Amino acid sequence: MTLEILKVPYECKIVNMFAGETRAPEFLKLNPQHTVPVYKDGDLVLNESRAILTYLATTHGGGQLYPADPKVRAKVDCRLYFDAGFFNKTRDIIVRERERKGGRGCRTTKKP
Repeated sequence: MTLEILKVPYECKIVNMFAGETRAPEFLKLNPQHTVPVYKDGDLVLNESRAILTYLATTHGGGQLYPADPKVRAKVDCRLYFDAGFFNKTRDIIVRERERKGGRGCRTTKKP
């Protein structure tokens, strides 16, 4: 979406994670963490969405998306990293609960 907003030409390659394409040797050369998204610009390869967004906005005149003023930029960064402090924390609680319960998502009771 950021590429479209900034009108930056790009080539998009769909990667099927379920088919194991993120574990293919050519993909692992780009991203040993085998995660998506991945952005390649010449010899620069980024594999973290926030880094990709800020790089694109900084290098392609996205001043309204990622302002130069440090105070305004700090507010944008707060929104960019909101999920790291909120959603990821909640996800971690859910994962720990599932592990504690032996992989079950909720406690179940047997019918008589």
